[in-house]
Amino acid sequence: MVKFRLASDRDTLTAFFINVVNASTTMAASPLGFALRLNGSSCLSQEVDCGATVAPYRICCPAGSFCPSQYNVNCCPSADNCTASLIENARCANETWDLYDNGGFFCCLKGLFGYAARATDSNGCGSEGYILKSGEVRLPLIEAGQGIGVGVGGGALALLLVAWIVYRHVKKKSETGKAPDTVHPMVSDTGSKHPQYRQELEGKQIPAELDHRYPVELDGHPR
Repeated sequence: MVKFRLASDRDTLTAFFINVVNASTTMAASPLGFALRLNGSSCLSQEVDCGATVAPYRICCPAGSFCPSQYNVNCCPSADNCTASLIENARCANETWDLYDNGGFFCCLKGLFGYAARATDSNGCGSEGYILKSGEVRLPLIEAGQGIGVGVGGGALALLLVAWIVYRHVKKKSETGKAPDTVHPMVSDTGSKHPQYRQELEGKQIPAELDHRYPVELDGHPR
């Protein structure tokens, strides 16, 4: 059984959730489909960088894919050209991406839109705030990608459930494992402790006041 050290629980769980998200992205990917188009950005670490097209556009495929330079718009399961198979059932290599067509299919990240750059006969993906330049035309969406929650499948959802259970268990353990507050002894206004309370608790007899002696006058006779 894995035991968590309370000092590092947060870091451990954070790393675990990050791994779950990365695993979710991988589960949504397929080695067969059309590639992702980026505008000058770099591919993710778990993706295959298929190189550039017309500057500043770049192509990315999911991990485990092949994208030979002459067919770098395709993400194939092997080094062979898979264009014919892709055209029969056009889809993105990652089912969370959106599919567009400009005389050839390409994909954009969800939340971006595809456009055609007529001057360079190329394609790009822009955010909703992107202002199209002269010669650029917004393209209609061919097929919308699935949301992250749908695209990752049951396996990733199961991982998230396990992560949540572990988190709750560790949190409960850390709360019940806290030490009780320290009880401080009673202190007088002058800051000194009261030893008589301790003596009473220990069963010790407390000396009587003045040892039962009566006050006397200066001549020594009792009053």
